[in-house]
Amino acid sequence: MNELTLEDFGEIVDDFLTKNHIQMLVEMPKGTQDVTIIDNAKAGPAVHFYILLKALPAVFKKITEITEINLEEDFINTTLGMVKSEILEVLKDEAVGKESKK
Repeated sequence: MNELTLEDFGEIVDDFLTKNHIQMLVEMPKGTQDVTIIDNAKAGPAVHFYILLKALPAVFKKITEITEINLEEDFINTTLGMVKSEILEVLKDEAVGKESKK
């Protein structure tokens, strides 16, 4: 039996996303920045990641439509750096929270 690679998994998810009508609600209640994700696929966080991955180019395209910003590599790298920083900050906060509960 072959091991499932990330590339293989990505192809499976791409096929799933292509063959189904996908809807995702991202909710952030007033007074917080805690995000809740609800989707009609009921496929879990790995698929949420792929849905968001597919959504990012559409967001960037809208940015270029309403601004004079050119989607050059430096701009994309800077904004993806923001994504990285946000994820690392959340992971750090969760690690600190887990440590304080011990």
